[in-house]
Amino acid sequence: MAISKCLFNTQTLSIFNMIDPDESIHYNWYIDQDYSIVGLVGSININGTIVNSVNEYRVQPNTYLDVTGLGSSRSYFISLFRIDDDSVANQILTEANKTRTRTFAPSWHDIGVPINPDTSWESKFTSGHYILSKDEINNQVAASDWN
Repeated sequence: MAISKCLFNTQTLSIFNMIDPDESIHYNWYIDQDYSIVGLVGSININGTIVNSVNEYRVQPNTYLDVTGLGSSRSYFISLFRIDDDSVANQILTEANKTRTRTFAPSWHDIGVPINPDTSWESKFTSGHYILSKDEINNQVAASDWN
């Protein structure tokens, strides 16, 4: 099962990715600056480079991201983007979502704990290969309530 889920704060857009062995996640877009991928658990092939467990990989400017799950168990990795940098934010987010990332706070922010947080992304899993588009990123950011 492959999935990508976007979360943000005022400075960073984080894309959490989950992938099973022999499945792939493809970002069908790129930006003109390098950015970090951090392998968290498992083993993945990122654009031809094998990344295991907790390691960083730098995606080069103007490069599509292609990741394939390796090994025998599920892998997790995160993509990190500095959206407080307008030149990065403008390449990924709509103007409305750029404003949202810089001003949004969830209703539970003052108490520190969401009331009914999501406990699974299972309903959104895609068996096989997953393509993350800018439209999907913007849809997730627009609908995000951080629960």
